Amino acid sequence: MTTHDDDPVGAVADHDPVVAVAPRAPARPAGLSVRHTRPAPARRPRGRTTRRSRPAIAAGVAGVAALLVAAPAADAAWQQERTWKVPGVTETDVAPSGEVITRKRGEVKHYAPDGKQVHAWSFPWAPTVTVGVALDGDEVVIVSDDVDLDDSSFVTTLRTYALDGKLLGDVRPFVRDVENLGGDPKAGSLDIDATGDRYYSIANPSLPSIQRFNRAGQAVSAFGSTGAGPGQFGRTLPHVASDGKGHVYATDPAGDRVEAFTSAGAFVRSWGQSGTTPGKFRSPNEIATDPRGDVWVADASGTRRVQHFRPDGRLVEVVEVPEVAGSTSGDLPVVGLGFDRAGRLYIATSNAIASGSLSDGNLHVLSQGPTITSSSLRYRKGRIAVKVRCPGSSACSGTVKVKKGTTVLGSRSYKVKAGRSATVSVKPGSRGRRSLSRLRKHQVAVVLAPKSGASITKKLTLRR
Repeated sequence: MTTHDDDPVGAVADHDPVVAVAPRAPARPAGLSVRHTRPAPARRPRGRTTRRSRPAIAAGVAGVAALLVAAPAADAAWQQERTWKVPGVTETDVAPSGEVITRKRGEVKHYAPDGKQVHAWSFPWAPTVTVGVALDGDEVVIVSDDVDLDDSSFVTTLRTYALDGKLLGDVRPFVRDVENLGGDPKAGSLDIDATGDRYYSIANPSLPSIQRFNRAGQAVSAFGSTGAGPGQFGRTLPHVASDGKGHVYATDPAGDRVEAFTSAGAFVRSWGQSGTTPGKFRSPNEIATDPRGDVWVADASGTRRVQHFRPDGRLVEVVEVPEVAGSTSGDLPVVGLGFDRAGRLYIATSNAIASGSLSDGNLHVLSQGPTITSSSLRYRKGRIAVKVRCPGSSACSGTVKVKKGTTVLGSRSYKVKAGRSATVSVKPGSRGRRSLSRLRKHQVAVVLAPKSGASITKKLTLRR
């Protein structure tokens, strides 16, 4: 995928914790209670616990464990902005401008940000060829592998095209004797970093897993070997993505993990294990970085989800792949991930890999819905002021609720213009006013429920 070198990248740790409502956070476990009084000094326990007290203690310990695995934090809910058909694609890439390139076998299509097809053209391709496609500004770079039958050599070619399909040049960084490779190199996934260097992955035990070349096709570095240890990959083709800040991330489908490297190839960390629960993987395949530098990963197994991680591997959220009425593409593998300059998420699905059929596939464009920007709350003149931002390209509307435990202190509808912020004034009801009158400081939850998309909840301190 193309990196976003001209986009501002914020610090990854300066985000207020936001917890997605779905899946719902666990209820307060039995054995744990919250009292709104100053706690008494701790006393040394006397004697042993009784049989009657042990179940409550066990329930409390289990409840604490449940709270530690609550839903991951998310900055905002995602909402579907648009979808268009891209039948049978096997690869996509997204430019910061929102332009999209798709590939189906030897055919490339160029789409405008509104989904309108602008160009379509072909390049040399055969069923035995493994291909990677990426955008480099206004140019399309294609990496392909093929066997030269005349001299029994395996050739890796990097071709550069204009968006209309005009061939601008080609280089051949790899020409190797097939007999000495122990199999085809199979160069597939391609990514281009902020400097224009090309990273592409290879599934061959005789070669490093990730190759790095500059625009001229000269070798810069190569890293990753075959195996299951740190910095190694299984025999399944890894996919690669760079963040524009000197970091490279690659999936290890055979090991159900993501590995992080420096741009020079030094191993930094890895995360993930086999499974379908949040933070785990089932053959992770597509990978991309967003304008902030966070990492997004989709499974190849059709789990219908894209997982969002911080660069250190912390899980942020799980985004479900949208379903399309009358289409099965919601259950199909994700074959492309990318972001534009505005932070919109592009998800391409296709059954070309799953079944060999090229009849179905969609490109979904998701934008972040409204988010709560308040870092704390004040109750003044009978009102609670909640700051809401609408980061997308269309207006946001819905309902804001302020809750204390299970008690709804107050609620109010809101409407915020696209790209703007607004303060929503919530007036507590009689029950809410009574609850707020008891203490000067309260721990509350603000629930933002948009008309479309998932709700989000943010825990804040409210003072009066």
